[in-house]
Amino acid sequence: MAQQSIEERLASLEHQIAELQAERAQMRELGALRTDVKALSLRYQAHEEYVSDRLNDFEDHIKVRIDVVEDNLTARLDAHTIAIQVLQEGQQEHKAAIENLAGSVRGLAVGQQQILDLLTGGKPKGHD
Repeated sequence: MAQQSIEERLASLEHQIAELQAERAQMRELGALRTDVKALSLRYQAHEEYVSDRLNDFEDHIKVRIDVVEDNLTARLDAHTIAIQVLQEGQQEHKAAIENLAGSVRGLAVGQQQILDLLTGGKPKGHD
């Protein structure tokens, strides 16, 4: 029986050794996984910083472009506002000139009528 007990003990120890070796292999795999996770984490951090920098650069570029567009549109609006004011002033000048011309044409018509009355033997009407 002592023999069987030694064999059972030997089998038990071999079984424990196999379990410990399996556990040790799992520990190595966990260590390798931790190393991989750490490497991936570092890569992710580097990529995140790269993307963040690129987005910040892009945002700055867009802001500059928007500022330029706003400045251009403001300058154009100002130019159009001035042009409209000039056109309105010109329109007022033309209106005054047309009214002046209309008054002169009425005066000419009265004078022509007086000349026509004289030529036809009628009495000229006075200037109203």
